[in-house]
Amino acid sequence: MSLQVEYVSRLSDVLAPVLEHLRQPVDLFAKQHVVVPTAGVKAWLMSEVAKQLGTSGPNSEDGIIANVEVDFPGSLTKFLKPPVIGERDPWLIENLTFHVLDVISADAQYELIIKRSGGPLIAARAIADRFDRYHVRRPAMIRLWEQGKATVSPTAHNPNAKQLNATDMWQFQLWSEVRKRIGQPSPAARKPELSSKTPKQILVVGFQSLSPGQIDALLQLKDHVEVRVVLVHPSPAISQKWGVTADPSVGLIPERNPTPSMPADIDPLVNAWLLGSQELETLLASQQIEVTHVAHAGSASQNLLNRMQQTVSQHLMAVEQSVESDDRSLTIHRCHNLSRQIEVLHDALLHAFTDLKDLQPHEIVVLCPNIEAAAPYLEATFARVLKVEGRSIKLPLVVADRGIRQVNEGAALLVGLLDLVRSRCSVDGVLSIATSPLVLKNLGVNSEGVEHWYRYADNANVRWGLTVEHRKQHGLDAPELNAHTWRNALEQMLLGALVPDGTQTFEALGVDALDDVDLSDLDEIAALIRVFDAVLTLSDLTNNHRTVNEWCDVIESAMVALCGENCDELALPIKQIGLLRSSAVGSTVVVPYSDVASQMSDMLNQLPGRQPLRTGAITATSMIPLRGVPFRVVCVVGFDEESLSSNEGEGEDIIERQRLIGDQDARLDVRRALLDSVLAAQNRLIITCTGQSIKNNQRLPLATPLAEFVDFARRLGVGNHPTNKHLSAIEVEHPRHTTSVRNFFKDEVQSGIIWSHDDVARQAATTLGDAVVAGPLSTVAHTSPIVLTPELLETTYIEPLDIYVRQTLDIFSHRKNEKEIPATIPLTIDKKVSARLAEELLFFTSTHPSQDATDYFVAEVRRSGVIPPAPFSDDAIEEVLELVQAMQANLAAKAIDVAELKSVDVDIEIEPGVKVVGAIPMCTQGSKMIATAIYFRASAKSYEYGPALHRLAIRLLIARAAGIPIKNGYVLARHEKWPKDESHIVRERIVVLDPSMTQAQAKERLSALSDMARTALVSPCASFGKTATADDQEKANEFDVFVSSDDFHTSDEFLVFGNDPEFEEVFHAKSAVLAFWKQHQKLFTLPDKDSKTEYLVK
Repeated sequence: MSLQVEYVSRLSDVLAPVLEHLRQPVDLFAKQHVVVPTAGVKAWLMSEVAKQLGTSGPNSEDGIIANVEVDFPGSLTKFLKPPVIGERDPWLIENLTFHVLDVISADAQYELIIKRSGGPLIAARAIADRFDRYHVRRPAMIRLWEQGKATVSPTAHNPNAKQLNATDMWQFQLWSEVRKRIGQPSPAARKPELSSKTPKQILVVGFQSLSPGQIDALLQLKDHVEVRVVLVHPSPAISQKWGVTADPSVGLIPERNPTPSMPADIDPLVNAWLLGSQELETLLASQQIEVTHVAHAGSASQNLLNRMQQTVSQHLMAVEQSVESDDRSLTIHRCHNLSRQIEVLHDALLHAFTDLKDLQPHEIVVLCPNIEAAAPYLEATFARVLKVEGRSIKLPLVVADRGIRQVNEGAALLVGLLDLVRSRCSVDGVLSIATSPLVLKNLGVNSEGVEHWYRYADNANVRWGLTVEHRKQHGLDAPELNAHTWRNALEQMLLGALVPDGTQTFEALGVDALDDVDLSDLDEIAALIRVFDAVLTLSDLTNNHRTVNEWCDVIESAMVALCGENCDELALPIKQIGLLRSSAVGSTVVVPYSDVASQMSDMLNQLPGRQPLRTGAITATSMIPLRGVPFRVVCVVGFDEESLSSNEGEGEDIIERQRLIGDQDARLDVRRALLDSVLAAQNRLIITCTGQSIKNNQRLPLATPLAEFVDFARRLGVGNHPTNKHLSAIEVEHPRHTTSVRNFFKDEVQSGIIWSHDDVARQAATTLGDAVVAGPLSTVAHTSPIVLTPELLETTYIEPLDIYVRQTLDIFSHRKNEKEIPATIPLTIDKKVSARLAEELLFFTSTHPSQDATDYFVAEVRRSGVIPPAPFSDDAIEEVLELVQAMQANLAAKAIDVAELKSVDVDIEIEPGVKVVGAIPMCTQGSKMIATAIYFRASAKSYEYGPALHRLAIRLLIARAAGIPIKNGYVLARHEKWPKDESHIVRERIVVLDPSMTQAQAKERLSALSDMARTALVSPCASFGKTATADDQEKANEFDVFVSSDDFHTSDEFLVFGNDPEFEEVFHAKSAVLAFWKQHQKLFTLPDKDSKTEYLVK
């Protein structure tokens, strides 16, 4: 038998050896075995082999591959029968974990390690992982440990292994105890025996590196079977330069040189890229394994990409040569963030389909260092159907290589449930479980029911805790404080559904009925109670430690309670629970719930989901599965420093303190991954990165491997960017938005082309004021009849961008900015809550004018949980009472009775085909009516008081146009300086419309305002703080002040224009936005100062 090892330069070159292997005559029923590094290589290889074997004819590609078993690296040892009973190998990590657990739980010396790790099972798993790495990466050390020698691994430099450090001695002692408990040799010390499954021939292909454990397995196999290994080594030329020879210390691995040599006749980046190949050569030579190298027939093309490939494979030194201006074989796209990178990638691929003849989607791969972060953006961007020159275009894309929890609803629900039970059970936490598609299907609840859940939870003031007992587990021992818990909220919901609104108190139950709950909602509430019961049952069981088997049983029961027994999606998570249960067979150690939850979550997070790596669509995946697989177009997305950073090694890992040739090195891996992308691309390589700041648009430095790559390209002849001397010609800087005008003009983004293909984005650029042409307000078309409401006209004047966001874009959420309700019991009253209480008390006392009524109101508010428990709410309650008393006094002085305020209906035609229909609210009765506006919120003056004056001005204008005898308006508001300034509690103003304005003139003003309203519906008429109303010479400065303020990121301007809007694109001379605000300033002449007596609107 024999071991034959050879190098090929590309992964595509392994196809010939595979075909040769499979064409050999074998027994009809004998399987042929091929071992590959990843699932992606397997998918590609089988697809290519099927085109040449078993086809229906000479020119056909319809072959079928049968009786061929393609395995992965871990299967090398399965061909050698380990001396274990049955199929349950005790040295597998899953089983080894529980042997370690049994040892460390019974010995007090490991208590500190358990405590430091966070629990016994967590510690056992981490230690089992480490021991497994030692078996694979340090087999020589483990063989010495088997002999009772507490040493590190012997090396070619130090054949006599050094004694372990005193701080590491516990690992040897623990490993020895585990070895004694198992009673069987570790994988590194096993004597191989032929298995019944051992074939006569094995082909190993596509590997770039081999671990010492894998080399051990190959050396053991060669004594029994014929083994052929075809490794990928990109450069036979550099191999000759290195001239690696066998080390005299046979079988011992050399230590890694911390400062590798930099030959003068090899390009420094080529040398850095191929250090991993050099280490593989050294590792094989140390085991006296001879290797031959098969040269690669390179492409005859001389574009930049091909010349870079040839430099790596053949020339080794970069040769400067002019690069054609239309050479787009290699580009680096600088963007503002990851989502923008993927938008840019989409356009780049559309250009590739235009430029490359007969390019098909399956000939494109998208590689992402952080596929989990990129996946949502990829799916959203590629799901769009673009309108390009009247045609609809959609690029098919499949995201592969994602964790099981990303592709399986059952797994996602299990991880969410495990995390929830460990948490304080906030609103969003519990409802995230309740709104799982699997749970909703089992409960029969639709989207309307979900909306009711969120509203009821908000109205019932749920904050955290299932029950008061559950809160006690999390540190709050307050049995009398039932408010803000889920149980209290559900009781309120049930009572609210069963009794009429206004039936507030059930003293015997100690709970209030929730208003605005219908009897028809009872089924939805009952469904939410089922979720509550399932979570509470599991939560209550976490008070005690249990065996892993017992934990598996109760967790499985909770999943079935949520999803039902017939839920198909539970098959996979229950299978994973079963695997953990089978690994723990025989273990009697009790562990806390948190340990099992962490272990199970880790299993589901690490487990790969479906991997559709070879479909007819574009494939997006991480850098590993399809590494080196040839594609016509290779895209690398998100090649940024934060995505490339790796976790630091464990401080107690012996491997980290004794670095040997062949050990994993994150820096080498990153550079090699980039090299593999370069070599795999046949026609085009597209790289995107975050190269511009989203905050200030400043250029950002590239990740170090990418900066080295650009320098390498310059040495090959790439010059400076034609319009930016700070960039190379292969770098492209993109604007922040898809709707930027630069995207739609030739040469503005990339030389020689119009970048964007999206007709809708081009139209949006015009709408957003980013195009060079915009029509006047008078061109806004409409069809008769048009009916406008007073509220719409008021909002047009006060907050026009709100109309575009809420009505045109239909962007609205029940909770502002979708902020999570904090999982804390409030100790202060929110300004909105304080204002609402003051409003309710003012109107309540207007019909119940007695101290008893006020006391009753305060008592009910305290019981409801709307405010913090006493004494934290005492000051806030006193503040509300004082505010309401002051307002009552002012209203009484103006002879205004709140209980008598009524709405006045309006129905007028302000111009042919345009009507205003609605009502003017809160008006006094009689011949001289007063329109009243009362505001309670303690905010800056501009938030309520200023807009209130303008709102009443619009109402008075409508009343004048309608001929309604409303004399003036009256604004009563909480003073913005109170209670800090105790001299003023409220402020009041009389709003007066110019008496000389006629009814006809009022209609003309309303007609102009209606034009503005229709414009606000189709254009985002943003003010950007004081920008819109500032003098022309101050506008740009006010724009910068607002965009750099904290308020900007919570504004509607941020929502519409993004993080980095440009003044010239919003307020250019012909923009609809600027025209709107000029008309806005002409509508009224407002007082320069707020008069103490009246506010005259002219």
